Amino acid sequence: SRSHAQPLRRPATPPGSWFRAAQAIDNPLAAYLPKSATFEARPRPGKAISSTTPPLRCQLECRRADDVSADDRDVIMQLISDNMSALYAESSWGWKEREKKREIFDDRHYFLLARRDSDKKLVGLANIRFDLDFNAPVLYCYELQVRSDCQGQGLGKFLLLSMQIMATRARMAKLMVTVFKANERTLKFFYDMRFKRDETDLGEQGENVDLDYVILSKTTSQ
Repeated sequence: SRSHAQPLRRPATPPGSWFRAAQAIDNPLAAYLPKSATFEARPRPGKAISSTTPPLRCQLECRRADDVSADDRDVIMQLISDNMSALYAESSWGWKEREKKREIFDDRHYFLLARRDSDKKLVGLANIRFDLDFNAPVLYCYELQVRSDCQGQGLGKFLLLSMQIMATRARMAKLMVTVFKANERTLKFFYDMRFKRDETDLGEQGENVDLDYVILSKTTSQ
């Protein structure tokens, strides 16, 4: 999910044509990463993958939100609920499934969907949207989720790196995400990936506020 705070200063405005061109593309994965649709888990240094469980291997696909099948919509909502409903419930926002569904299936959104090769099940996803954030063209990540039994194998990092490449090749100014402060593991993940508090985050502006979330971003390589 995303939230906004009034910025202390406005970023420079790159050419609007970049944003309009990205928003018009039906499949940004095919457009910007045509040869990067396969993920395969690799053993981490000093840690071998179990011999009884084959390495996670997935195919990545991209669909506009309004082109996602009814079955996939159910799986997506269940995955988000499993991973996030408790965090939402403990926050000032509360868990509102109907509102969440309306947000992520907005027809301006895309899904990156990771399907496991062995059974074709959806085990990871990213929900993204090309947008203008205070006049700066950005790729906003609304959701980044991996099924609990598939976590720790690098799929989340693969999805995030795919988004970073898409943002860069689409000439967006940055990749943005909103993260609950209580979600310490996810915060560490983004900080390890060199995300920083965005200038639109009230805490970054020195405001004395107590919010449930932080707005993070990573600038792209132009």
